[in-house]
Amino acid sequence: MAVADANALALAKQALEAQQIQYVESDDPPYMTKLACQHGLHKATLRVSNKGNLDVQGGVSPLKEQLQQIVDSLKSGVPFPAQLPADIDQLIATLKQQVPNCDPVICAYIEEAIRCYKADALLSCAFVLGAASEKAMGLLVQAFGAAIGDAEHRAKYESKTNRKMISVQYDEFVSRFKSCKSKPTNPPLNQDVDTMLGTAFQFYRMTRNEVGHPEIVPNLAKPVLHANIAQMTVYLERIYGLIAHFQTNGVVL
Repeated sequence: MAVADANALALAKQALEAQQIQYVESDDPPYMTKLACQHGLHKATLRVSNKGNLDVQGGVSPLKEQLQQIVDSLKSGVPFPAQLPADIDQLIATLKQQVPNCDPVICAYIEEAIRCYKADALLSCAFVLGAASEKAMGLLVQAFGAAIGDAEHRAKYESKTNRKMISVQYDEFVSRFKSCKSKPTNPPLNQDVDTMLGTAFQFYRMTRNEVGHPEIVPNLAKPVLHANIAQMTVYLERIYGLIAHFQTNGVVL
């Protein structure tokens, strides 16, 4: 009998199997059951405790980010992956309804990702999804900087984000966001930004980099891309929600 909480372990294994992630189960008495996962060349471990706690271990990789998404979804009760509409072509209409001011460049790249997904062009799908995510995160980084009321703080922030790689921009944004005194107080925007956006952002970015800077052909499972497309609407809703908040309330550091 496994050491881990039976319900939490069953949910974790169900999620892994739904994502077609191979795993080997082993107990680490007296408190833990480990699910050693592998996808392509990547490895990471999902640990489930006897109290039902879940955490992810392993080096930085798309697989680790995917496992963290699964853990976050199990903790929040939000299904992972989210389901695409029965007619995938309606996803853009849904996005435009929920995020009416979504940048047309982002919409164009998501439309391209859907075309690639339907054609089983998975490498291209992953790449353009990453581009859509980068554009959206760049807009949030810029909007946050523009809303900083103190000129000295704003200049320092902009010097560390202008013309920098998106990963550097994101890290600087998160650092300043944590000390921000005018953060939103309403859910879900008041959730920790790394939990709310960071996992998805890093996964989009790293998957795109694997395609754009190839050492080998990435082993991309179609269900993973299915999830990435599906969660883009929620991802963009939250990014644009934060943009609107800071444009209205300003940034106080």
